[in-house]
Amino acid sequence: MAQTDKPTCIPPELPKMLKEFAKAAIRAQPQDLIQWGADYFEALSRGETPPVREQSERVALCNWAELTPELLKVLHSQTITKTLKIVCEVLSCDHNGGLPRIPFSTFQFLYMYIAEVDGEISASHVSRMLNYIEQEVIGPDGLITVNDFTQNPRVRLE
Repeated sequence: MAQTDKPTCIPPELPKMLKEFAKAAIRAQPQDLIQWGADYFEALSRGETPPVREQSERVALCNWAELTPELLKVLHSQTITKTLKIVCEVLSCDHNGGLPRIPFSTFQFLYMYIAEVDGEISASHVSRMLNYIEQEVIGPDGLITVNDFTQNPRVRLE
């Protein structure tokens, strides 16, 4: 097979498309992911709505117990901040187009767990970050948004 010197061009819409596919797959939890994926992209190619669960059919993603240690380890390989961002997006109970947000207690549990699995983040650093977030960032509703830990220069989770 001949190699070419042409650079590979990645369509600009591909990252967003793959992110939407991944989120839909996580929500749908299909038994046959390959067939479901084929149906998903075929529907998109025809301009139809892909096979995703309706709001009433959705499993309650606000329950962090659906996250397994294996899934968190895979996500962790993408860095802790990205992992927590993805988890927040998946577990968010606010599906009205606002910023994804989860209870601080859930974020705290996940951050402590992922930092422990990582093994390179000191317990004192984790404690300082959680105390700062709880005291200075979290509002009266007790929820944390993705921006609270990705856009705040004083929050360094790693």
